[in-house]
Order: sequence, then structure tokens, then C-alpha cells
Amino acid sequence: MITPFSANLSNIVRIAAFFVALPVVFSLHSGIFQTGFGQFLPQRISIYFWASMWLYTWWSCEILLYALTAILRPWNISFPIRILAAGAISIVASRYFTPELLKWFAQFGRNVPLDNFIANSNFFEIAHLVNLFGSGAPGLIAWAGSRLIYNHLRVNSDLFQKRDVATLKGRSSGAHHHEVSPTMPSTNKDTAALQEFAKQSTKLEAVMNKLGIQDLSEVLALRAEDHYVRVVLKDRSELISYRFAEVLDGFSQQDGLRVHRSHWVSRAAVESVSQKGGSLAVKTISGEEVPVSLKYRAMFDHWYGNGYSESL
Repeated sequence: MITPFSANLSNIVRIAAFFVALPVVFSLHSGIFQTGFGQFLPQRISIYFWASMWLYTWWSCEILLYALTAILRPWNISFPIRILAAGAISIVASRYFTPELLKWFAQFGRNVPLDNFIANSNFFEIAHLVNLFGSGAPGLIAWAGSRLIYNHLRVNSDLFQKRDVATLKGRSSGAHHHEVSPTMPSTNKDTAALQEFAKQSTKLEAVMNKLGIQDLSEVLALRAEDHYVRVVLKDRSELISYRFAEVLDGFSQQDGLRVHRSHWVSRAAVESVSQKGGSLAVKTISGEEVPVSLKYRAMFDHWYGNGYSESL
């Protein structure tokens, strides 16, 4: 059985592995064989130097990816393109960071031709840019590939979320049972139904634990954002790494409706509904306008009623 403590510990280990251990492992080849600038340094210092370079590249790419995701959200730019953009910006930014790092590590070496590495090349000089991207390409490729694999594993794997089925059954009938949990199968003979119940309950519990909420009625809206889901609460919004369809399964008992391929809204979140021409939109209490697509129009009219106003 996985306890909340062990689940949190697993998350910490996973994050530390991706953000620290992985870039350090990638750096070992360059550090041990003293490639590039490392050839002028003692081996131990070369390892430190390349570990620093890889960690800088890794973390700067992650920060830039997060920023680009927030900035480019209205344009629905694909995840791979954002990864490439974050990597390219990180490499260009390294022009200002790398010389300072080289100067610091040069004090540990002998006969270091520092001018060869920190020459004041013209920023827009093609040869300089080609050299810059050529030297940064291994780090970019390693980070981009690792990030895509990491996202895929987080979205599609239940490795860090599984619970013992018997424990879930006990919780479903215990004092700490959430009213919003999926309905328990009526018979234990239906093994497939029981396993599906366990799977849904596990994901539902994981979502609630991650958001720090006790009741799913606190969720006002859900929005799909590539491989993530934006969860809008009364006081904040959170981005979780789940498939949209998986999260929606846990909200089947809530007073809400999927109104669009990428949107679900709670009745408590609806401030007003307006129609302009043939288009219908829901204005939420958080100020967002959520479109109601034709596919869900009939269900929306049945769920909310058609007493909305025509907007000019």
C-alpha cells in the first residue's frame, strides 16, 4: 500500500532525479573525458565545470518553457515547438552566462587560453551564432528528449499513484470517504469493474491531494492545455499533468458540464451566458469566457436552460 507520505516521497525523488540527477549524469561524459574547456582543467574540476554547465542549461530551459507556456497559451502553440523555442533562447542567453563561469573555473587550470572562449564576438555574426548553437546542441537535444519522455510518463503512467484495491474499498465505505468518489460497483465478482473503480478512485485522490482540496465541488472549471489540465478553483488555478479525459471521469458526479472539447464548467462558476449570432459563450465568475461548441449545445441547453441573453 502506498501511503500519502510515500507518495510525496516518490514525487520528491522523481523531481530530484529529473532536475538534478539526470543533467549531472549527462555531464559526466564531458567532465570525465575533459572535453572542450575541460581539457585545460584538472579532471575533478572538469567534472564540476561540466556539471555546472549542464545544470544551468537544464534549469534555464525549464524556466523558459514554463514562461513560454504561460505567454503563448492563447495561441495554442504545440508543446514540441515551445520546447525548441525554450532551448534556443537558453543557448542564446548562455552567451552572457558562460564567460563568467569560464573565468571562475579558469583559476583552477594551467595555461588556460581564456580569450579563445570569451572573445567578444559580434552577437549577430553568423559564424558566432553557428558556433554557439553547435556547442549547445547536445545539451538541448538531451533536455528536449528527456522532457518529452518525462511528460509522457507522467501523463500515461500510474506508477506513482497506485493504491491497493482492498484499501480503496475500505476507504469508500469509511468515515473519510469523499462524497464525490465514483460509484462503487455493486458486486465484488465483477473484477473488471472493481479494477476500473480503483483506477478512477486513485486518479481522483491524486488530483485532490495535489490541489490540496477535500471536495471536488471547490473546482469551478477545467481547461485542457496540451498534456496538462488547468484546474480553476475559487482562490487560484493550478496546472496538473493529466489527460483531460482522465480528470473528467472523476467529475461525472459533479453539477457541471463539458461545454467544449477543451472546457468543463461547474454550475457554480457560471455568472452569465450570452449568445452572439450562432455562438454561445459562458462567462465565469473568474472573468473567463468559455465557448460552448455546437457538439455540446443541446446538452448545455438541457443542463442550464436557454434563458440566456442575446449580446450585441
